[in-house]
Amino acid sequence: MVILFLIASLIVGTTKNQAAVDYDAGLRAASHQQISLAIEHFQQAVQIDPDLSDAHFRLGLIFTNHEQWRRAIQSFGKAIMADPNYLEARYRLGEAYLVGTAQAVEAAEQLKSVIAADPNHLAARQLLGQAHLRLHQPELAVAILEKAQSADPTINYDLGLARYRTADLQGAVDSFQQVVSVQPNHVQAHFHLAQCYRQLGQGQKSKQSLHTFELLRQQADQIANLQQYLAVDSSNARAWAQLGRLFLRQEAWTEAISAFQNGVTHQPTEASFCEQLGYAYMKNQDYSSAQLIFQELTQRYPQSVEYRNSLGISLAMQNLLPEAISQFETARQLDPTDPQIHFNLYRFYQKTGGRRRAQQAFQRYQQLQ
Repeated sequence: MVILFLIASLIVGTTKNQAAVDYDAGLRAASHQQISLAIEHFQQAVQIDPDLSDAHFRLGLIFTNHEQWRRAIQSFGKAIMADPNYLEARYRLGEAYLVGTAQAVEAAEQLKSVIAADPNHLAARQLLGQAHLRLHQPELAVAILEKAQSADPTINYDLGLARYRTADLQGAVDSFQQVVSVQPNHVQAHFHLAQCYRQLGQGQKSKQSLHTFELLRQQADQIANLQQYLAVDSSNARAWAQLGRLFLRQEAWTEAISAFQNGVTHQPTEASFCEQLGYAYMKNQDYSSAQLIFQELTQRYPQSVEYRNSLGISLAMQNLLPEAISQFETARQLDPTDPQIHFNLYRFYQKTGGRRRAQQAFQRYQQLQ
C-alpha cells in the first residue's frame, strides 16, 4: 500500500509539473502574439490540472481581447471555481457579463464581491456604477461612484449621468465639468452639460455647450470619413494632412503626428506638411524632433522668418539658448519689424544674463506693438 501511495504521488507530481510546463509555454506564446499556440498550451494545462486557475484566467483574457465573450465567461468562471478568492478573475467576469453580454445583474453580483474584498478597486467601482445605471438604479450608482471620483476623475462621466438621473442637476454639472477639464473633446460630456444648463435655466451656457458638442461631433464625423477614405487610398498626402489638422484641433498630438508623418512620406516636398508636423511635435513636447524638422525647413527656405523662429523655440525648449538666440538674431535681421522675434530675444537674453540686450529687445518689442 505504501508503495502504491508513493507511485500515485509521483504520478500526480509529474502531471502537475507538465501542466506548469504548458502554462509557461502559453505565457511565452502569448508574449510573442502567437495566440492560437497560447490557447493550445493553456487548454492543455487545464486539461491536465483543472485547478490551475491562472491558466483559466489567461484563456479568459485572450477570449476577452477577441470579444469571444461566452468563452471568456466560461474561463473566468472556472478560474473562480478553482480559486474563489481570485479577485481579478471576478472583476473580469463582471466586465464580460456587462460589456460583452449586457447581463447587468450577473455583472453586479461579481463586482460587489470584488469591492467587498477590495473597496479601493476603482475599475470594479466604475463598472458596478455602470451596471446600476443599466438596471435603472441611479441612486445606487451615485453611492458607488462618489467614493471613487476623487481618486479617478474619469469616473466623473458616469457619476454625472447618475446624478442627472437622480435630478441632481448641479451635481451633474460639477461632474461633467471635471470631465471636460481633463478631456476637452469628450463629446457626450458637452452634450449632457447643455441639457443640465437648459434645465437649470442657464440658456447661454447651454448654447455654448451645445455649440461645442456640435463642433466636436462634426469633427468626429470628418475624422471617421477621412480614415475610411485613407483605408482605401493611403497615398493621398493632402487627406493625411487634413486628418492631422483635425487631430490638432482636438489636441490629439500623437494622432496628429502620425497623420502628418504619412503626409510627408507621400509628399516630402510640401513645406506646409513638414511645418505642421513640426508644430505637432512641439505641442507634444518632442522638441528634438521638432528641431530636426525646422532645421531642414530653414535649409530649404533660409529667408523664412517663421521657420527660424520655430527652430529657435525648439532649441530654447531644450535649453540650447545660445543656438536659439542665434536663430532669433538671424530672424531679426531678415525682418526687423516682427515684434514676436524681439520678444523671444528679450525672453532668452534674460535667461542667459544678457540684461542690456534683453532690455533693448524689449524696448523694440514695445515700439512695434
